[in-house]
Amino acid sequence: MNNSSWRNRARQSACLLLLLLPGASLSAADLHVGAAIKSITPDQPVGLDGQMRTRISRSVAAPCLASALALESRDGEKSLDQAIFVACDLVAIRPGVHNLVHERLKAKLPDFPTLKIILSATHTHTAPVTEEGKYEGLTADGVMRPSAYVNFLADQIVDAATTAWKARQPAKMGYGLGHAEVATNRRSWYANGTSAMYGKTNNPNFRGLEGHEDDGVEVLFFWNQDNQLIATAVNVACPSQEVEGLSVIDADFWHEVRENLHAKYGENLAVIPWTGAAGDQSPHLMYRHAAEERMRKLRGLTRKQEIARRITNAWEE
Repeated sequence: MNNSSWRNRARQSACLLLLLLPGASLSAADLHVGAAIKSITPDQPVGLDGQMRTRISRSVAAPCLASALALESRDGEKSLDQAIFVACDLVAIRPGVHNLVHERLKAKLPDFPTLKIILSATHTHTAPVTEEGKYEGLTADGVMRPSAYVNFLADQIVDAATTAWKARQPAKMGYGLGHAEVATNRRSWYANGTSAMYGKTNNPNFRGLEGHEDDGVEVLFFWNQDNQLIATAVNVACPSQEVEGLSVIDADFWHEVRENLHAKYGENLAVIPWTGAAGDQSPHLMYRHAAEERMRKLRGLTRKQEIARRITNAWEE
């Protein structure tokens, strides 16, 4: 999906969210919120999506999750609008996944408008393949076929959405903006007018990075009536592909973000990770490699933990 499509999708989601929030319309509205987290990590080896070559997972480094946020605005007992957002640790949401989720959600929640379930992916390159025929070598014994994984995935997404919807309770909402240097524009341009993805920046002909970088961290917070933080949505304009080439299942830096927030606010806090428009962005370093690595090692952090530290600090702001 190109940047324009990402921005349009983000605007549509933002408009829908504004309609759901108290005070966003002329009539008085109360907000009800539910959240749920389900694992979408398979229990056997699978093909991994996101690279040109075939990779089969050997282990689970960090579990992939489906994180659901159910929102409903009410006027008394009358429902005004509703939506369920489900963020998945996947490289993308394929059409086949949408179709299965809509079909199965209708069976679980017959009165819920299926077009109001909004699926998104964190774009981790260490999550299962969801398309048959995309990679060779995924038919070996002991390897879960993409079609079988999609069947499992759809059930887990629907389970998360249904659980979140049934958990709705009166809630309060807040929002804020922090900043964190997470992504770098990954396209270098040179004196001869050419550009290259991940092009060398220590080349004497290097003239700069081709596009902008967005360091905004947009956050939504949801509290229940007892002022307990029950869910938070965090938007970062960067794909989660720091460990993209490995042959393990890994939710990438969002796993460390969740661990940081759970350590302080409890395991029951639902963290909804969103990836903003970031087609030309990457968490991989493009310059200052030596200095960045020196500071990371002095802090005693892995690269994923360092990224998560920055996002967590922005979230706290």
